[in-house]
Amino acid sequence: MGEPVEERGGGPLCGLTRQQAEAARRTFGWNELPRGRRTGPLKVFLRQFSNFLVLILIAAGIIAFTLGEYADTLAIGLETLLIGSCAAAVAYLAGSLFRA
Repeated sequence: MGEPVEERGGGPLCGLTRQQAEAARRTFGWNELPRGRRTGPLKVFLRQFSNFLVLILIAAGIIAFTLGEYADTLAIGLETLLIGSCAAAVAYLAGSLFRA
């Protein structure tokens, strides 16, 4: 299969014959990308907390806790978990759609 397409009986306007396509498939396999390892949902969830803005929220929660503002700490913590959960769900589902 090292010779030009024209010498093998093909050309720019015609494709391979069925026999040529089957021979190429036997030699080279299907024209597919290899499937990589799938990232688990926990790893996707934890990766959301490396975002700079989320880290700022975590720092704000720690500061609020040290100042004794427990209601604010709870609100910031719940908001951070909600943001992380929503972003992880979107990232996980998007990854699943691309693998389908």
